[in-house]
Amino acid sequence: MKKSKKSCGVYDYLSGLGLLSHGSDEAIIQAKKTYWATVRKEWKKIKRAQCKSVTIFFTTEEANIILKAAKNVAIARYVKEAAIAYGNKRFVIDKIAVGEIRQELILHYMTIQKLLEESKLDQEIALQLQQQVSNIETKTMQQLKHT
Repeated sequence: MKKSKKSCGVYDYLSGLGLLSHGSDEAIIQAKKTYWATVRKEWKKIKRAQCKSVTIFFTTEEANIILKAAKNVAIARYVKEAAIAYGNKRFVIDKIAVGEIRQELILHYMTIQKLLEESKLDQEIALQLQQQVSNIETKTMQQLKHT
């Protein structure tokens, strides 16, 4: 024995108008359009009460920059996530550039070590410079972990 589906939404609306039992196809189609327009209108009203929307305009150059950065993500989603990240001070970081900076710090550290070993640099100064390089690398890596 087949169970009847619980009546809801558009079918209740059409039934309430009496169109399901004796309405023409055109009348049913028009009633459905009216129903869905009303549903969308109510949904938008509720959504506007819960969320705020912003309209922004970009120049062609700005839009191209955003399109390249967004890659395979919807532009609206990308802009929203970027704005929220910026507001939370969580910025998108170029990990390749950070890696290059870290390599440079390591090279500086090694250069200081070499100068120290060749007695071309005072030991106390060399140790201070190495400590500074080490501190910069440590702080940079800590910041990366928090983004």
